[in-house]
Amino acid sequence: MKTLKMIEEAVKVTQSNLNKNDIDEETRELELRKLNALMEIVSYVKSLAWLKQSQAKEKMRFLIKTKFNYERTKKEFNISSINAVEVFVSYANKKLLEKIGKDTVDLILRGEVDSAMVQFRANTGHDHQNLDFFIPGIAKFLPHPEKHKFMLLAECEEELILLGNLSHFMVSSMFEKADKTKLAHLLYILNSEDKKYEAEKELITRFLNGEFAEADGYKLSIESQVARVFKELDQQNLFI
Repeated sequence: MKTLKMIEEAVKVTQSNLNKNDIDEETRELELRKLNALMEIVSYVKSLAWLKQSQAKEKMRFLIKTKFNYERTKKEFNISSINAVEVFVSYANKKLLEKIGKDTVDLILRGEVDSAMVQFRANTGHDHQNLDFFIPGIAKFLPHPEKHKFMLLAECEEELILLGNLSHFMVSSMFEKADKTKLAHLLYILNSEDKKYEAEKELITRFLNGEFAEADGYKLSIESQVARVFKELDQQNLFI
């Protein structure tokens, strides 16, 4: 589907820009903003909120899962012909592009991220969400605002703690307490091609990807995950 390919290509280009070794801090910050904006759009696409009927959503979910295998889709949903599947995909593409905005992705790639996201959020009904409290990129994880008439604030304690931990204020407070020199060293390892830090980079990358998050079927605290990182590091460096 043309619109999905356009978004996918934009994400690849932005990720490629971020991975360049000679990128300066200002450019990196802009590319991160672009990527966060694109991933917010990806999240919306995956939600299938741009299609109204449940059967249409099921068809599109199947098409995405099968990488748009028209023959399998025809059989799965007992559709009369391949042409009928193509007509549905064309209709869905049109609906998605209307919601995202015809030039939204181009605006993001040109660096006009704010304008692009104002347009996207207005088209999709997300423009009323107050996301200014939160760190960039969090929107893709948040549900669409919805009133629950009989729910009390007191019932939402854990969720309020979660939002608090993701706020600019809390993250800023955490970084104020952190040792900037040690943070800088960790970031150097994470972004370095230095062979000396190859094993450490691999461990940090696995940690940030959540590979230490579980043990024996149990979710681990962040402290326990870090302890596992250092345990594995010790095992690698027995005689150092």
